[in-house]
Amino acid sequence: MSIYKRQYKNDDDSKISLNFFELVLSTQDINLLVSKYLDEKKLRDIIEKNPNYFFYRDKDEIFAWKREQNTLENIKFTNSSTCIINYLSKPFLFAKIIQIGIENFLKSVGLRFVGKKPFIPEFINLKKNLCPNISGIALYRKVSVETKVMNFSEYPKLGLLINYGIYTEFTVSVSELIKQGVDPRGMLVRNTFGDISKIIEIDKNTLVLDKKISVNISDAFPLANRKNQLRYLSSIGKAQEFSDILGKENEPKNIYSRIQRTYEYLKKNKRKLFLGGIFNIQDIQNFAISSNSDGLKKDKLYRPVHYYRDNQPEKDKYPSVAISKQGPFVDPPKKLKVIVLSPDEYKGNVELFLKNLKTKLKELFHFEEVVIKDLYFSKVEPILKGYEYLLYNSGIKASDYDVAVIIISEEYKQLPTENNPYYVVKSLLMGDRVPSQEVEIETIKQMRSTTEMYILNNIALAIYGKIGCTPWAIERLDPIRKEFVIGVGSSVLKVDNNSTTKVIGLATVFDFTGRYVVGECSTLATTEDYREVLKEYIINLISDLMERENIKPKNEIRLIFHLFKPAGKRNEIWAIEKALNNFKDYSIEYAVLHLNRGHNFRIFANEGKELPSRGLLIEISDNEKLLSFVSSSFHKMIRGNPAPLLVKLDQRSTFKDIDYLIKQVFYFSFLSCKSFIPSKTPITILYPSLVASLSGKLKEIPGWDYRKLDTVKDKLWFI
Repeated sequence: MSIYKRQYKNDDDSKISLNFFELVLSTQDINLLVSKYLDEKKLRDIIEKNPNYFFYRDKDEIFAWKREQNTLENIKFTNSSTCIINYLSKPFLFAKIIQIGIENFLKSVGLRFVGKKPFIPEFINLKKNLCPNISGIALYRKVSVETKVMNFSEYPKLGLLINYGIYTEFTVSVSELIKQGVDPRGMLVRNTFGDISKIIEIDKNTLVLDKKISVNISDAFPLANRKNQLRYLSSIGKAQEFSDILGKENEPKNIYSRIQRTYEYLKKNKRKLFLGGIFNIQDIQNFAISSNSDGLKKDKLYRPVHYYRDNQPEKDKYPSVAISKQGPFVDPPKKLKVIVLSPDEYKGNVELFLKNLKTKLKELFHFEEVVIKDLYFSKVEPILKGYEYLLYNSGIKASDYDVAVIIISEEYKQLPTENNPYYVVKSLLMGDRVPSQEVEIETIKQMRSTTEMYILNNIALAIYGKIGCTPWAIERLDPIRKEFVIGVGSSVLKVDNNSTTKVIGLATVFDFTGRYVVGECSTLATTEDYREVLKEYIINLISDLMERENIKPKNEIRLIFHLFKPAGKRNEIWAIEKALNNFKDYSIEYAVLHLNRGHNFRIFANEGKELPSRGLLIEISDNEKLLSFVSSSFHKMIRGNPAPLLVKLDQRSTFKDIDYLIKQVFYFSFLSCKSFIPSKTPITILYPSLVASLSGKLKEIPGWDYRKLDTVKDKLWFI
């Protein structure tokens, strides 16, 4: 239990609500046409012959119902029969019928369907552009209404999840952007065929895109991603106005109000929802959240106690203050040697930054001496040559230093990976076993007072982690069995004009300091070889653990998997079971958790006037809970109402204590070396995702040797 129980303004979490509204159905039994599923081809043939009917496959059965009320056409559905379906036996079938009815209703009242992300239907109202005074760009409210089953063993609860977001689109082509003085090079655009590409160069009225594809400037439209938006809005002097509109729209109290209005609208029009002519919605109700058995159960986790030098508990709840007073958990080397590479045009600002950084490193982490060697080069094209000159021709050996600080510019993000100093210099330094910390000159120039302290603190913390030191530990969950946590994260990387690949990273964290069991945080896989890589990884991990921890046959071990995706029978479960077959002489149990933010649940405190406290838990099924990672303490630093983490325990797990497992997930969010503020994601998912993203980009560099990662695998090189 934490010594700081009352740490947040809203710590008692009274007046908590969820964007879930329970449905009351007119009947629990419905009549549906049903037939046996034979194969995918025959199913497609049936769908093509019956365009006015909706078909839903559930394992080896196919169910059918009318799409619209005025459908008179008889269904061509051979070998089918009418069957009575009870809600308790197939709640997800009821949910699907309602989902189709709601989507059709929203389209009928003039909303435009804009897709599913990832599987959640989203609609916009084109009649209301929220920024009519800003030409070239449109901003719309986006509503999503998802039918959701909360799968409790007693009785599955069926309801609607309603949420709001923002949908932005450019209303002008690249041609108009150029006329307004916007340089579109580096922008992602969509051509008239729907293909997405990056603009490499402009040749009169022609855009040269990735893979040397060319299109007319009037036939390409910029994607409305944040980078394109900011570039365009800054060029026309409307960035602040647009930001103010977004800020107001994303205020939790405004989102809450719109959700309530949508709920009331659907409640009022519930009889207009056509549900295949099979049943009706009798009522839509607000759903209670409580600490007892009425409604959804809520609970609270508290911040773990942090430990510093000599394993002493914290004397201040803020880590940046506690560490400066008490000293880090693992003492640093007496001397820290830092090499700095920078263009000479930034020299004045860089010198001021380095002076403050040196002070901060000594103040926070108690280094006796910090030696900084700053090197500068004259501006050269391509810019990468300047950094390479300092590394190879300055007479200074990078390998003589503990860490490198690389001063870069935000503009480098537009460069291809093989020419981008951020990636190339990092890869070159790895060959010398030197981790690097990149800092943008734009960030240095913006440092002021409290902002400067916040940025400097986090840069110093990242450097401390990158040299392999541990800043603090947290109170340990120390069961009697040997226990190891394996995190699996991913990153989506662009391969070419219109395709991506998912790269997967694995990391093993085992103790209350967040260290890796065998220094391994660099295993990569693609989706194609993922299950084989995961199987071999688990086998090697267990083998290493047996030796390292002196684990004998018949000893009991527990493996806990934190996954970025739901566990699949043919992937994760297959890999785990195949791997464990190699260790039949040992008693090994496992738990598989899916840690998910790509969902539609939102938690509101006091009608959105506050954020729910960090550590708030809401049970939404027997094996699923929502966990809040952001509190009102950080309200000013956050835009909108961040999604809680949805933690789901896979029912095939052999260790099933979900309360213990969620507490462990929560504790791992306090061990990130990216910031002194606890992360919104536990490091078991955060770190592997960072590894996957950065390693995937490094692989794009010609001649990159993946084995270089082994030289820094005992350090947080990727943060």
